[in-house]
Amino acid sequence: MTVVTKDGQLLKADFSNQIIQCDHTKLDIRIVDSNGNLLSDRPWLTTIVDTYSSCVVGFHLWIKQPGSTEVALALRHAILPKNYPEDYQLNKVWEICGPPLQYFFTDGGKDLGSKHLKAIGKKLGFKCELRDRPPEGGIVERLFGTINTQVLKDLPGYTGSNVQERPKNAEKEACLKIQDIDKILASFFCDIYNHEPYPKDPCETRFERWFIGMGRKLPEPLDERELDICLMKEAQRVVQAHGSIQFENLIYRGESLKAYRGEFVTLRYDPDHILTLYIYSCETNDNLEDFLGYAHAVNMDTHDLSIEELKALNKERSQARKEHFNYDALLALGQRKELVEERKEDKKEKRRSEQKRLRSASKKTSNVVELRKSRANVSSKKDDKLELLPERVSREELQVQKIELQPEVSGQADTQEQERHKLVVPNRKQNLKKIW
Repeated sequence: MTVVTKDGQLLKADFSNQIIQCDHTKLDIRIVDSNGNLLSDRPWLTTIVDTYSSCVVGFHLWIKQPGSTEVALALRHAILPKNYPEDYQLNKVWEICGPPLQYFFTDGGKDLGSKHLKAIGKKLGFKCELRDRPPEGGIVERLFGTINTQVLKDLPGYTGSNVQERPKNAEKEACLKIQDIDKILASFFCDIYNHEPYPKDPCETRFERWFIGMGRKLPEPLDERELDICLMKEAQRVVQAHGSIQFENLIYRGESLKAYRGEFVTLRYDPDHILTLYIYSCETNDNLEDFLGYAHAVNMDTHDLSIEELKALNKERSQARKEHFNYDALLALGQRKELVEERKEDKKEKRRSEQKRLRSASKKTSNVVELRKSRANVSSKKDDKLELLPERVSREELQVQKIELQPEVSGQADTQEQERHKLVVPNRKQNLKKIW
């Protein structure tokens, strides 16, 4: 019942909603997207728990690791009354709600100790405190263990909290979506966990203890507009003609925005229902933000998209546009190359035709043909008899000629050999230069 803050201050819970604790964890289960493809990471769970009764006041599931804005959205879910649709099939009414009456107790992470949460606390009248050590958040940590052992263990895609219990085919068996996990957890918190016996006093349930701690009456619900500060906040936009605003590649329009054409406004939205924006005036030093009205996406009245789905659609559209642009660029590049090659061939053809024309023009003034004709006439008028080729000689005649020529050839060879090896000894008195 007592927690220690990071500053060493002891906080004791004497009634319900006095100290609200918040923490998040990654669930031990694999899920798939809307198309049945396995997501790369496990879902994250953010829980809001009452310290006095250990009841779950609110929760929220995320695909990515939550930050300060996601914690603010989970706090908004905890403060407002829960009105779940019929497909959630809740057997009991989730009556636990209300803002932190004194403290909002979280761990020392940057996402839980941000300026955004402090601004929410300043507006709603509670103080944000950080816990000293992890054991100070035992109520939330035990809840995470209960979820793994009582809820997720028998579901397909359960990965196990330790190595010994880790199934081998968790990725193959995963078939649940994040909406299915949300329904399962909502049913568990509302119908089972909040109505189980309080651990320190089994005579009463967690809900009974919370109801007694609230003075046996339910808290008055806050105006939803007062909790818009918990919504996601985007950069400012300019109101365009006919009260339209452009956001995330969509055109939004609101009748109440026509009078603010050309002025900057602040956009807030629910990430699960992005097709409706909450429009506020810009905050100044003198005046706070004023709610101006709603802006709905044009021509999308029958649709409902989350911020993740809208970003995925914008990404696919951008990729398709980029591929189309690349195709057009490649097509234009191919046409340019064909045009260049065609012009090069035209230039080569013109050069060849010009060379052929010059050659034909030079042949008209040439007398090579006449010289060749005159030379042929001169050679034919000569009286010199042309030497004819000898007739074919038999092999026997060739052998006789070789035998007759052999003595002469040998004698010539001897004389040549003697002259070649003849030693010339110069006279010593004779000058060498003259001999050379």
